Amino acid sequence: MINNNIKTFRLRNRKLTKQQLNFINLYWPIFGLNCNKKNNLNYYFYNNPIILDIGFGFGDSIIYLSKKYSYVNFVGIEVYIPGISFCLKNIHFYNLKNVKIFYGNAINYLNYYIKNTMLYRVNIFFPDPWPKRRHYKRRIIQKNIIKKISKNLILNGFFHILTDSYSYFKHIKIVFNQFIEFKKISKKNIINFLKTEKIYTRFLNKAKFKKNKIYTMIYKKIF
Repeated sequence: MINNNIKTFRLRNRKLTKQQLNFINLYWPIFGLNCNKKNNLNYYFYNNPIILDIGFGFGDSIIYLSKKYSYVNFVGIEVYIPGISFCLKNIHFYNLKNVKIFYGNAINYLNYYIKNTMLYRVNIFFPDPWPKRRHYKRRIIQKNIIKKISKNLILNGFFHILTDSYSYFKHIKIVFNQFIEFKKISKKNIINFLKTEKIYTRFLNKAKFKKNKIYTMIYKKIF
């Protein structure tokens, strides 16, 4: 089991506005993921493909993709409550039936709620880089975490990772090089419906505004 005592996130929550709190009270009971049904997402999604988005921020990519691909299901994990409120509002506004939101640490989700769930793809866009060396252990992309997710990732499934941190980019390469079952590929070699899709996140826009180099890593599970 993954160590729950290591935080892979920093809370950046500010006081919620009345409107944000209202969105949560109204829509969390509908779209929030309370995994108490055999810890199995198939209870909610049946056998349709499931894409896991770890740290979705305001949910820009989830909303965009779930609108376009109604036959694919999306599960978003986030700890930033204003972002969750914004995403819930949009899920309701667009009447999306293929999105569920999990509030909390991704490690808790992986330890207790992913059992018997097969994942089609895992998106980790701009995870907290934890730039200080003494904090590297807090990075979400670690050997034990990838090993845990790999058990639930289908054959030919993907990890899609974006970061604008060079030290995190090097760290990710080191982690995945320890897995013979994963092969790094370019986006043009993805043979599925997401091949040509653009990524929409506020962190991406922020990185572009700062003219930071963006590192794209796609790993395919080959066996």
